Amino acid sequence: MSSLESGARLNGSGDFANALRELDRLTNSAKHTAAAMALRADVMCSLGKTGTARTIAESLLANGRRLSTVEIASCEYVLGKVCREDRNSATAISHLQRAISLASQAKDLALVCRAESSLLTVLSDRGPDVVRPLIAELRNHVTRLGDPHVTAHLHICIGEMEAKAGLFAPARRQGMLALDILQTNPNSWLEAMAENLVFAIGLLRSDFSQDPSRGLRALTLAEKSGSGSMCRSCLGNLGNFFYRCGDFDRAIESFERALNATEVGGERNNAILESLARVRFIQGDVDRCALMLNRVYMSITSDDDRNLYANRHTEVTYAETLAAQGRTEDALDLINSALSRGARTGDRALRDAATLTKAEVLERCGAFAESALLLESLGPEAVSQNAERYVQYERAIATGLLSQGHASAAATHHDRAKRLARCVRNVPAELEVDRRWQNAQLEFGRVCGEDSHGVSTVLQGIASLAANAGSPEFIARELVTILHATGHVQSVVARKTTPKGDEILESAEQVLEQSVKGPIRTLSISRGDGPVIDLDILPTPQFESAATMNAAAILVAAINELNKYRAERDEEATVWPADEKIDGDSNSVISGHMAEVMNFARRIARVKVNVLITGESGTGKEIIARAIHDFSDRAAKPFVPFNCTAVPRDLLESQLFGHRRGAFTGADRDHTGLIRAAREGTLFLDEVGELGLDLQPKLLRFLESGEIAPLGEPGPTTVDVRIVAATNRSLDEAVREGRFREDLFYRLNVVRLSLKPLRERRDEIPGFVNAFVARAATDFAKGHLTVAEETMERLLLYRWPGNVRQLHNEIRRIVALAEPNSTILPEAISDDILGALPIFRHPTVNGHELSVSLQSKLLPTLAHVECEMIRAALKQSGGRVNAAAKALGISRKGLYLKRQRLGL
Repeated sequence: MSSLESGARLNGSGDFANALRELDRLTNSAKHTAAAMALRADVMCSLGKTGTARTIAESLLANGRRLSTVEIASCEYVLGKVCREDRNSATAISHLQRAISLASQAKDLALVCRAESSLLTVLSDRGPDVVRPLIAELRNHVTRLGDPHVTAHLHICIGEMEAKAGLFAPARRQGMLALDILQTNPNSWLEAMAENLVFAIGLLRSDFSQDPSRGLRALTLAEKSGSGSMCRSCLGNLGNFFYRCGDFDRAIESFERALNATEVGGERNNAILESLARVRFIQGDVDRCALMLNRVYMSITSDDDRNLYANRHTEVTYAETLAAQGRTEDALDLINSALSRGARTGDRALRDAATLTKAEVLERCGAFAESALLLESLGPEAVSQNAERYVQYERAIATGLLSQGHASAAATHHDRAKRLARCVRNVPAELEVDRRWQNAQLEFGRVCGEDSHGVSTVLQGIASLAANAGSPEFIARELVTILHATGHVQSVVARKTTPKGDEILESAEQVLEQSVKGPIRTLSISRGDGPVIDLDILPTPQFESAATMNAAAILVAAINELNKYRAERDEEATVWPADEKIDGDSNSVISGHMAEVMNFARRIARVKVNVLITGESGTGKEIIARAIHDFSDRAAKPFVPFNCTAVPRDLLESQLFGHRRGAFTGADRDHTGLIRAAREGTLFLDEVGELGLDLQPKLLRFLESGEIAPLGEPGPTTVDVRIVAATNRSLDEAVREGRFREDLFYRLNVVRLSLKPLRERRDEIPGFVNAFVARAATDFAKGHLTVAEETMERLLLYRWPGNVRQLHNEIRRIVALAEPNSTILPEAISDDILGALPIFRHPTVNGHELSVSLQSKLLPTLAHVECEMIRAALKQSGGRVNAAAKALGISRKGLYLKRQRLGL
């Protein structure tokens, strides 16, 4: 394999640093070929050297050099990525659209998918409705391509979109699905993206109880790939993690490293600067924070770029900073701008954050009535399932109540805000709650008025439970406080079960004159994707206590149901397109390529012409033949299918044309034959290429005159039958070899319909799978079965040599063995199919084995094995070269030369 081919392979597998090393090994003449320079531009862009990438791509397009369509498309693709990084989304869109168009002309589906994925990332900031058509088209292309890396990248892009839209559970599933695909298809860059996505979703869900190991793994993978932009993104999320955990020094270090990871600015750098400014803000350095945010704000020159996700969210942070400086009018102007952008882009999270911030700024201005009306206008979705937003909401209510003299009620809201911030381990949120509370006490603490503590506070407490149903720890702590306050429980303990054992989160006891022992009642709270938290309650033996316990049980059950409902709602709101609806009758699935063929079949059905259907065995030729019959004016008459290989050759004539009793030995009764059985209908001759040369003239005569001469009959009989023939062999080749009559071939081949094999129309597989599962579930009484996305991805990646028939049989086998009303997981797929997937496999857990596909190219596979063995030997020997060479059974010089050749 040449260095250029090796570089292209490494670039495609996300190993950009080694791809550049391979390109550097090219001779001077080879380095300056158009293909090498286009590839170098792509690699440089991935490494974060966008200036160099731009120069190479623009020079290739401008110097009049004769470029292929693919090379021009590659240059346009690179320029699109560069402009995306360099604050120019409008130009990026133009370049990427040209790249897609050119790659489509060149039929380079892999490049089409890459360019469409980049375009999807750019357009996603304009709202989900804008990109839904592109998602459906991209998904179709990715499915047709059947490449595991491209498939994983699509899931990551969709996951990023859903995370921005607040659909965290579907987003996380997309990231985990990508990681699952990449487990057996290594790609450092994509793995870094997927790990970083899942880590970021935890931050967006305000789940800071996780450790940073996933984020650190993402960074390690990004560094291994050499991707500067990926390193920046990983460092940014690690900085956010450390910031939320209160480790401000490590947060600043991570953010500053992120800013130095690439040579350009753009939206993603602005996101890092905004995060760094937040650290300065919480440390009390408001002026420095304002300078940094002003730098971000002034760097954005177009309205399109101001609409980008990170840029539009920066407006809210900047508004908070200006308000802290006393510039409330400027702050309100920015907030109103953010509200407008949130409405235009469909960014609900931005609208909610801007509304809450505006309410707090209005309080600073003394516009308490206007602030209260704004908080009242918030819908239930504004603060539900987002702990950080709910903390901000509670602190706004607390300071507002304090300003009106309702100190006790204000304290209740303040305590709840602080408790929630502590539950989700959000240190800055907790610090900000205390800071604003202390400032409000200094300003309003001496204000007197009637306190409003009582039924309304109880109602607000219940609402806080519903709003934060996704935080079981907060629910448990709140219920401990509420149950203890009722005076009807002797003790209550909130207990979290973890792999390390039980952890007591909160407990409360009531001192009674005489304690009464009794059964402990346990209520379990679960979000569905996290640890279960149990409430162990010992009630007092009273009627009021019984009513209180039942009320708590009803509340916990409702919260668990609410979590389930919200998960289902998010699934319905996902931007991932639903599988195509299935058309046709109950015995066929029509979509994609099959739908195109079916539409053509519908047009020719009413025209009396012979039709020849070609395609591999199992592609659905009989479905098309039946459709031609059903769409024709013969639909009410018989449709007779016949496989020409199903009976011995010496009986074929009798089967087709019929015979009289006594016409030959064994003919003990009259037989009408299949042609007469299909009178006025359609006869489907499957595998017509298997007809013998002795029978072909009789079939030809029937096609020409409509006459048949059954064996033993005194004369010919005229029959009106339409012939639809099918074959999985090349009749053109059979004619050339003399195995099939040329005149019969032309009689049959009046209209030809060609069916592609299933591996070339993978976009139809989801429709087939879902239909076959539903049909088999009914046949086997398995109830409602669903197919996990991980299972679907494996079915999509298999080549299906037996086509639809093989897929149908595999699904029936899976369903027959499935549990009723269950989800079909990848383990249900037969080992023959799983073992045939064209993939590399990771080393096993003990690190001593490595499996490779026998379908791979020899030289790169050997290089891959050598690399892994050398790395393992060096690791086991602690880096000692002599020991590693001895373990490998080669000399020290041999190991040196191999490391030099392999770039190790």
